Amino acid sequence: MKTMSTFPLPTLLLLLLILGQFPTAVTGDVNVTEAGVYIITMTCDPNSDSQARSILRINDRDTIFIAYGSENVRAGLSVALPFNVRDTIGLRLEGDQKGSNFSLGVALASTSKKYFTTAHSDGYVDQGKIGFYQYITESGSWSKYNTKILSFAVPRTGVYWVMVRPDPLGDQWTWVLMKGMFYVYLGKSVPLSTSGALYLTTSEKISMRIYSTQKEMEGTTMLSFVYLEGNMPLQLSGTHMACTLEVQENAKKYGYDENIVFDGKFIILDEGNMYAKSSAEFNIRVTGSYILSLRGDPSSGQHLKLQVFRNHQVAFTSFSQHGVSSGQAGVFNFKKGDKLYVRARYVRDVGVHTMISIALLYTEE
Repeated sequence: MKTMSTFPLPTLLLLLLILGQFPTAVTGDVNVTEAGVYIITMTCDPNSDSQARSILRINDRDTIFIAYGSENVRAGLSVALPFNVRDTIGLRLEGDQKGSNFSLGVALASTSKKYFTTAHSDGYVDQGKIGFYQYITESGSWSKYNTKILSFAVPRTGVYWVMVRPDPLGDQWTWVLMKGMFYVYLGKSVPLSTSGALYLTTSEKISMRIYSTQKEMEGTTMLSFVYLEGNMPLQLSGTHMACTLEVQENAKKYGYDENIVFDGKFIILDEGNMYAKSSAEFNIRVTGSYILSLRGDPSSGQHLKLQVFRNHQVAFTSFSQHGVSSGQAGVFNFKKGDKLYVRARYVRDVGVHTMISIALLYTEE
């Protein structure tokens, strides 16, 4: 296989940060070397009973994109944003950082700025569906609709990375469903997200719907999606390389040495036959840069620590507790022949909406 000639292999940057005992801190910047739409992944893990947050900074200015961590829940946020050459991307950290872990991932998704949307709501809800009033244009500036938009048209058929993050108003529980597939369970006014790969066609619409008594949402409620230009069948022997699966069985107790089984009865997406249910492993068939997300769903009021292993070494970790789903994403380089699997850190009940998603950004073969 060859790297796409019309889409040069980007510089892939993953910045992992472990900060000390300071109330605020600013990380080193990532410099953009190629214009396009980038997926930004952020995590914030206070690792204590306190709270902390990671604030995305663009060109040395704080933005509204924030990952919140609270009470041993590792919060995550992934958004699609347009950047130009010489733009800078970084994090500013607030809160209790003693023993905390933060991460920032930056990966080019598309050189075209037409095939993405990142929008947020002002709290408007109509018959359960969330309305959005502001979105980011190709130039990178915010644009406001005169009327509230409840759904977005898919601009191009293909594999997309999609993120939804509702922010409940007040100390209430909220269930949110996106495109009949993504669930997010929230509580205690902590905004948490779910992200993953979906195959979308131009005949479809993307929207968020609330399944609870909640009638209003906070302004940091967000929806973001971007077309993965490097995940094309023409470049990948006639198929895409993307997988999104939920457990979709009754909650089950797993030991620390058992691979969590993602049920094949309901496959959200498995382009490229990445998942082998017999071994509960994901097979990397193409060397390249990938984006991966993991969402834990505790089936009871306990902590749930999930780990993604790559060839018997931990590559990624997700923390959640008290029935709150917590989804995080990161950017990785995987090689052909690598095997990934998920395990619970301790003996734990794993809920039915525990989800993993893996999508190729670019091939390096």
